[in-house]
Amino acid sequence: MSKGPFKRIENGVIWFVESEDADLQGKHEGPIELYPDWVRLVGTGGIPTWVPRERVEQVHER
Repeated sequence: MSKGPFKRIENGVIWFVESEDADLQGKHEGPIELYPDWVRLVGTGGIPTWVPRERVEQVHER
């Protein structure tokens, strides 16, 4: 079983739902790593954000 992402997008855009209880939509532009159950958003500060796949609305590669 691989521990790394099955796909890395160097320059992408992703829209996602912030939380289960909120209708707030988040947006991230930049590097994105796709895992089977999670999406990792790589921030400019070096601290990644993990989003459950069921909260992801769209992912686009630029």
